[in-house]
Amino acid sequence: GLSMQTMSPANVGEFVKIEFDLGAGTRWAYASVVRASRLRSGTSLHLKFVKIPRKTVNEILSYVYGFE
Repeated sequence: GLSMQTMSPANVGEFVKIEFDLGAGTRWAYASVVRASRLRSGTSLHLKFVKIPRKTVNEILSYVYGFE
């Protein structure tokens, strides 16, 4: 999963599509909102991946942990 800050609030249980680029092009994943907290400048969302391509999982792990 992941945590993110956004100006677009979402409710717990909602599904969202996330698009991001870790340097190898645009990737996507679907996630459900586990927790949402208001901030002064938006919302903090805690998300759980529910549909994500295996290749994207490997790219995220490589980015986070420095795998080659």
